[in-house]
Amino acid sequence: MTAVTIRYKGDKIPFKDLFYQYCKVKEGYRNSVYKDHKGFDTIGVGHLITGKEPFQIFAGKTYDDSQIKQLFDLDYERLSIDTYVSELQNEYFGYNMMLAVGHFIWAHGSGQYHTSNLRAGIINATFTLDTVIEYLDANWDLKSKPNQRVNREDFKVGFAATPWEPGFILPSPSN
Repeated sequence: MTAVTIRYKGDKIPFKDLFYQYCKVKEGYRNSVYKDHKGFDTIGVGHLITGKEPFQIFAGKTYDDSQIKQLFDLDYERLSIDTYVSELQNEYFGYNMMLAVGHFIWAHGSGQYHTSNLRAGIINATFTLDTVIEYLDANWDLKSKPNQRVNREDFKVGFAATPWEPGFILPSPSN
């Protein structure tokens, strides 16, 4: 699949670059091993350490930004985020909704999104912000309040008329 590109401040950039910045803001960023909210070893912007990474990861070691980005890229491809956000490249949706959907997939997995009514409702433009929140409340781990809060905030961004800004200058577009 061809990488999804967007218009950001007049420049054409890969969606993945903006999404990486979005995840850093929403998930946080750590260049050393930490425990996630479920107690699993994690690094970067929520990369679950599996032992199958392209380099060894040790607790207590600091990793450089290029290594963290490499792990992000692997997760992004594994989750097929471009496949799903490409469905939203039309006159109705801006990149805000692409960020919201991408982050939902980042948190819950592409398999759950692929078969969900959430996907159908967004693609067919039958869901509003209120119906998305109602759907999330009815169908996603209500006991995990941080996930619900993040999902609500993501979709508030998704339905917003103002383009999301990371609050800092994005790096130059990647080639």
